[in-house]
Amino acid sequence: MKTLADLLPNWFDDLQSGEPPVRWKCGLPLEMAPGRLMLLAGAPGSGKTALATQCVIDALRLNPKLRGLIANVEMSPADLLDRSAARIGGVPLAAIRERQLTAEALERLATAREELAAIADRLAFAESYDLRAIAADADAHEADVLLLDYIQRIRPAAAKEGDRENLDSAVNGLRKMATAGAFVLCISAVSRQRDAKGKATYSDLGLASFRGSSELEFGCDSAFILEPADREGRTVLKCHKDRHGEPADLPLRFRRKFQRFDASDPNAAQ
Repeated sequence: MKTLADLLPNWFDDLQSGEPPVRWKCGLPLEMAPGRLMLLAGAPGSGKTALATQCVIDALRLNPKLRGLIANVEMSPADLLDRSAARIGGVPLAAIRERQLTAEALERLATAREELAAIADRLAFAESYDLRAIAADADAHEADVLLLDYIQRIRPAAAKEGDRENLDSAVNGLRKMATAGAFVLCISAVSRQRDAKGKATYSDLGLASFRGSSELEFGCDSAFILEPADREGRTVLKCHKDRHGEPADLPLRFRRKFQRFDASDPNAAQ
């Protein structure tokens, strides 16, 4: 237990220092900071994994001392590497998957390889999808940034009787990771909503759409829902909660062929 008398001197010294809190750039205007739990959701196929992986990898590229851990229950590290190489090299993902590459594409991918080699020792992939094992991997790797994709498929450290109880337990575990000083980016599935005609749809998603437990919306610091992109790739990352600031939506362009998201306003990138 700490009293206000314990906290006040250090708080005021920090206030007078003029040094802003630690934040890590990730190429998009999203606040990645120690101690934060960010939730990202969206309809199937909206690009959640692409966006989250881009943010983590670019954070490591832009912050030379940063270390990261990815736990993806549905996609192998090799698949994630294909996607990242497509994005960084500007080579269509389909060509990489089929290994049908021109000399120009191979040259671009050689450059992408060099970019990824610069962060290779600082990025690790979890091999177990039990939260206790993920936490152990994060400690062993000294990870500052964690990506869990996705929370409904992550087993909690202490299994409960029901799905809702297990999800509550998992969210509490993520909160502990953030409290310990990590930035935790967690992807969530969503549930279809009923429209005015009673039809199940992924339109008009909100905080209540996060699948499984209200603990998700209460336990996170910020919550975003990625809208499906239109034919030109235009989409919006809608902020439905920001505990530490004013919620602000982020217009994006999803270049699906390259699995890359760009800020619609180039001046907004960090």
